[in-house]
Amino acid sequence: MRYNSLLPAFIFLSACASGPQPGGKAEQGPKATPAVLAGSLAVSTPARELRRGKDAVEFEAEGQGISTKYEKPVNAEKRAEEDALDKAVKAAGVYVYSGFQDVAAQYGNTGYSFVGRYLNVWAANLVQYERTAAPACAMDGDIYRCLVKIRGKVYFRGEADPVFELKASLDKPAYYAGDDVNVKVSVSKDSYISVISCDEDGNASLVFPNRYAKDNFLKAGKELNIPRDLPFYLKAFLPKGRAESGEILHVIATKSQPLFAVSALKEEGESGFVKYSLGGLKDLSGRLAKFQRADWTSQVLLYGIRGGNK
Repeated sequence: MRYNSLLPAFIFLSACASGPQPGGKAEQGPKATPAVLAGSLAVSTPARELRRGKDAVEFEAEGQGISTKYEKPVNAEKRAEEDALDKAVKAAGVYVYSGFQDVAAQYGNTGYSFVGRYLNVWAANLVQYERTAAPACAMDGDIYRCLVKIRGKVYFRGEADPVFELKASLDKPAYYAGDDVNVKVSVSKDSYISVISCDEDGNASLVFPNRYAKDNFLKAGKELNIPRDLPFYLKAFLPKGRAESGEILHVIATKSQPLFAVSALKEEGESGFVKYSLGGLKDLSGRLAKFQRADWTSQVLLYGIRGGNK
């Protein structure tokens, strides 16, 4: 039996969910003075509905975020984007059962809590969006403030299946770099299982299925350990230059057909590891938007990775 390792490029989804910007980064426009920015950021505006169709609501929204002097300024920008997305989903007024575990509640008031908020925004209502201007940011005393404007669509193709349940869990709450990773999965209805990771540049990668385990069909009531029951393995790795990290796995179950065909994906190899690029999160959500909402459900798993000795 041939074994090979797949490198899950796990990273905070808030960075992933921001989506790739032109040229890989948001274009930098003229910056207003701190005094002007401080005044504009003091006003919070609701999301604006542009057009409502049978399957989608088009919107414009702006969000605000802050970070302290002890954090990276980019955190304020990410939080502003989260705020804008949250406003857009609430304005759409669409309730869809997401199938997500409550990541924020599980981890409480920690550095991981924003990951749970963002994931639930993405999962509960499929959102495709882009920034419409460069972020407006400025220092306000010891606080760094940002305002981000976005435009996009919230998709809702039908209602979720209330009895279609996916259960997924990791074998450990945290790992040391180099540890084996295993995901236990079960479903209430026959399904095709996909396991996806996102990197810090906004790119999504398929972990399972892969060329060593192409069959991702799982019968209702059966349990599958990925990859313990399969001919490959997964390792936990830290992003370069990091001593520890909070990481995510996105598990999706679809009833009618597989979400991806491995044969149609480009295989990439690096240092003996294999991965399949899926493009950005916008590409992934666009693919999932083609499914009726009752045909899929998902769960997000969050865990920590530490460097050093065990």
